[in-house]
Amino acid sequence: MPIEADVTNEAQASVMVARALQEYGRLDILLAVAGVGVAAPFQNTHPAEYRQMVDVNILGLLYPTQQA
Repeated sequence: MPIEADVTNEAQASVMVARALQEYGRLDILLAVAGVGVAAPFQNTHPAEYRQMVDVNILGLLYPTQQA
């Protein structure tokens, strides 16, 4: 069952897990496979790029895991 959600948004991550639980009654496995990286030399990057990377790679894992 595909569910479109922004995993960096705590509310959307919560709704995503709730929809799966409503549809199937339980979760047997949660795949947290969203991820981004910064593909440029450090001097050519901006803090916003690293903030997005942390939001997706860390918070995007923690929010749905906590809800599950």
